[in-house]
Amino acid sequence: MLGAGMGGFGMGGWGFGGGLNLTDQQQHDLQQLHDTHRTAMIQMWEQFSDAQRAMEDLLLRDNPDQTTVTAGIAEVNRLRDKLATSHVNTCLQVLQTILTPEQRARLHERRQAWHDQRGVNESAVCGFESHSAAP
Repeated sequence: MLGAGMGGFGMGGWGFGGGLNLTDQQQHDLQQLHDTHRTAMIQMWEQFSDAQRAMEDLLLRDNPDQTTVTAGIAEVNRLRDKLATSHVNTCLQVLQTILTPEQRARLHERRQAWHDQRGVNESAVCGFESHSAAP
């Protein structure tokens, strides 16, 4: 599941902004990207929610058809993947086009310190954690 805050990032979400000494232009660019991303995410989230509700309705029928259930699962997963991909692509856009190399390094340091303090998977980036097998 995407979890809270996945639909947008604002100036302080995702770890962008605070402590990175963003220029006025970077703040403007970040806000513009946020606004565009938020609009798209709202639409995708509504589609995802509708698909989940449809699955719940389907499962509550007296005798749900397995083929229809399987298709519903595939649709929910497709929309979840679409949300996650959009989120990561927007995150990459910020990292690659808005932040300087120094700001990216500072962001990495802050994220690492946050993960170390909380025992969080150190590979988590932009709200997503790697689910690879433990060493």
